[in-house]
Amino acid sequence: MEETNPERHEYRNGEVITMSGGSESHSAIASNFLIYLGFLLRETDFRLYNSDLLFLDS
Repeated sequence: MEETNPERHEYRNGEVITMSGGSESHSAIASNFLIYLGFLLRETDFRLYNSDLLFLDS
């Protein structure tokens, strides 16, 4: 189903849910912003993460 469908899905709590997603332009802008922000913060203790990070409750 995922190979030919333009939308992506995930299985959560027994349901198939459409995942959000961005365009190629959105991805390029977000990547450029993250790179530039990383450059500006290079000598600080701040850490940058992209949107793929999943925080799990311990």
